[in-house]
Amino acid sequence: MASNLDGIRRSFVDLAETMRSDVHAMAPEWSGIAFDAAAHRADVECDEVRRIAGTMQAIVDTYDGGARELDSMLGFLRAVVTEAEELFVVGEDWALTRKPAVDDELRARQDELADYFAERIRNAVAGIRAIDGNLAAALEALGGELSSNSPQGVPPELREAAVSTPGRLTAASVAFEAMFGRRPVGVVDWRTAMALDTTSYLDKNQGVRAEVVVGRIEPVPGQGLVRMGLYIPAGEVVNFIHNDLGDDRDEDSAFDPERTRASMYVDYENGVVIARQNPSVGVTGEVAVGAPAVSVQQLPDGSVRLVYEARNALPPLGLETLTTFHTVNGDIVLAPGPEGVGVAAQIGDYPSLEIYQDSGSGGTRQIYIDPADSGSKWGPAGNLPFDHTLGDYRSATKRFDAVPSMALQESNFPSARGGGS
Repeated sequence: MASNLDGIRRSFVDLAETMRSDVHAMAPEWSGIAFDAAAHRADVECDEVRRIAGTMQAIVDTYDGGARELDSMLGFLRAVVTEAEELFVVGEDWALTRKPAVDDELRARQDELADYFAERIRNAVAGIRAIDGNLAAALEALGGELSSNSPQGVPPELREAAVSTPGRLTAASVAFEAMFGRRPVGVVDWRTAMALDTTSYLDKNQGVRAEVVVGRIEPVPGQGLVRMGLYIPAGEVVNFIHNDLGDDRDEDSAFDPERTRASMYVDYENGVVIARQNPSVGVTGEVAVGAPAVSVQQLPDGSVRLVYEARNALPPLGLETLTTFHTVNGDIVLAPGPEGVGVAAQIGDYPSLEIYQDSGSGGTRQIYIDPADSGSKWGPAGNLPFDHTLGDYRSATKRFDAVPSMALQESNFPSARGGGS
């Protein structure tokens, strides 16, 4: 593996350097703005390839070092087993069984050496397993580094997720490209891509995909991305007959859209609104998901109004007529401005709500944090029916009286793992 990967690494670097040299060799016959752009792009891509090649070299070295350590320890184990097999049968579980003794001298040697060989074999096997475990951990970390170093502008939380969930970067990129016809570049694009990727990565969701609805708005360049996460802070909450699992977390400016009950994204750069609802999971293993109902209005100044409702897909007592008991709903107005987006809203007392604004340069601004009135497991039962206002809600919504409303629609995004959403 070390030898093969090193050959790939060298070919990779050689190809990038040849590409760069070929572009620069076109001067002075080719000159001007287009040439300058091509030469700059060739330089940037060559530097990126070298950085990736550095990680590949670390992987090569890890394979090479692991091979030497394993070969040495395996050689030691084979020698010990060969020696032990003169007196014992070594089982598949490394246990020693005495061979039939033909005389007292052989039995005495077996008595004398049983513990000696057992300990040496046990230590050698433990050493091999330790090397194997260390090698696997090192390769997993380097593989995550290789994945996260490749695309441009990947936010830190997605870089970390890529280490524990290989393929997530690709899945997010595929979903984004299906929506916009290009790959994501920059923090705003990548966070939007994460919301569009309906794949379930949390084990509790048992592979049931999230539901995502989308709609287009007029872009407002420079306002970045506004992310709104509605989440259950407790690990478990009361439902009837069985309880539901929550999100088990506090507010998080880099929240994973999968660790919410529902989330809404207003991407002012790309001109899109996304609403996402994740599966509901019962403590006894039931999993179900429904699509959020969201309508959007927009004013000429870029202000956006979102009226939303998300129903628990596991209604109390299994009765659909009781789903209103578990409705998460609200009415939020976002108003762009020179100091960032402002907010006015009427929102439910449950669950918790967090709102952040991401800039194209990668900075994140906290707009509003609204903890659930009760973070205990009884929170939904006592607080879902009630709501409260934020800011000058009545004046903010009155501006939209004559503006037509658009309902967000479900979209099928291709999956990097196959199948639709």
